[in-house]
Amino acid sequence: MISFVYFIFIKDDTAYPSHGFGGVIIEEKEFHIEPGRYTEMWITVYNAYDSREDTERYRVDIEDERIFNLIEEGEEYFMVIQAFKQDREGEFVYRLNQIERPEGTKIRGD
Repeated sequence: MISFVYFIFIKDDTAYPSHGFGGVIIEEKEFHIEPGRYTEMWITVYNAYDSREDTERYRVDIEDERIFNLIEEGEEYFMVIQAFKQDREGEFVYRLNQIERPEGTKIRGD
């Protein structure tokens, strides 16, 4: 009975993708803020080496405000991201695993 409940109601068979990019461009930085602290921070990125106009955009959640503040719109970064949920429209939302500037400067945090 327990295994039935697990496989029917608890187990999530969604495969969450991950991506590693040799270069992404930070298109936008967005956040929600409450007095004195960020509550939600994210960036929208796209592959810097995909020349198509309709290249896929990725929403990447940032947990560490120090990292969020160091990231600059319009700049290129190396990035590894991992999906962790889907939004209401079924699009994957990603979490930042690793970020680095092209000249080799690593940015640490979540």
